[in-house]
Amino acid sequence: MKKVSKILVFVFVLLISIKIYDVQALDEYDTDKLQIEGILKKRTEIMNKVIFGNEQYDKEKIKLLLADIETGDILTSDMEMIEEVKNNATDLGYINDVKVKKIESIEQINNLISMNVSLEWSIICGNQKELVEQSYKLNLIKESRKLLIENLKPINIKNASK
Repeated sequence: MKKVSKILVFVFVLLISIKIYDVQALDEYDTDKLQIEGILKKRTEIMNKVIFGNEQYDKEKIKLLLADIETGDILTSDMEMIEEVKNNATDLGYINDVKVKKIESIEQINNLISMNVSLEWSIICGNQKELVEQSYKLNLIKESRKLLIENLKPINIKNASK
């Protein structure tokens, strides 16, 4: 009887441990998702203000704002896009919102974190609102206590709804 009790206690402890691990993993996933979404929303807000806002930003101020959330290729690309939009007429849609739908294939080497993310963009073009879901290869650089977007490359494109 004691042997059966020990086995039952062991199984019970094992099940509790597995459940706690699952909850911790889920909490980490949700935290990562919210942190990435926050960075992307901040980037979108800056880009919208520069492209669609009435405020005039100088190049260095824009670069400083973006450098707080991104680095490397994407910072260079965003600065080039801003220059292009400022110098030429554009029909870019206004990005109303961005949501992280899914994160997978997370790899970390030193301070570089690489993953595949599925993002849903809410875009307003004229009087129409469009939801576009797109998968990306996202590279983040862990610097001190924050994450910086290093690269965001599309993997494929699909419309969620129109």
